[in-house]
Amino acid sequence: MVTDSEVCEQVIFCGSRDQDWLARVAPCVSVVVSPSTGRALGEAALGGAPVVAYDIDWHSELIVGGETGELVAHRDAVAMADAIERLLADPDRARRLGRALRAKAMAMLDPALGKRMQAATYDALLAKRR
Repeated sequence: MVTDSEVCEQVIFCGSRDQDWLARVAPCVSVVVSPSTGRALGEAALGGAPVVAYDIDWHSELIVGGETGELVAHRDAVAMADAIERLLADPDRARRLGRALRAKAMAMLDPALGKRMQAATYDALLAKRR
């Protein structure tokens, strides 16, 4: 059993940081815990960090359990803790998940792809009105 003081010695709550800091740090972390994030999840993904996230909002579009990270039921703190422990116990697996997450994020969050998808959506909507 891990004590509170041991957790405090090993966990860093980063607060609000700029993009340069995030880009330098994300590839070096052991695991990013994402209980409720928006843009920060994308930033962690682009940095190739291993992620454990709650299955809320759009998280499942990026995090696929066992493939690109670990996704656990919303508010299931025990499942989240277990997933964190699994990644910390197997750094090679954590790095593989982080690399796979980065690859998925690069494809999914590519600005050029986003523009093409947005244009296709508008084209489809306009075609329906004609």
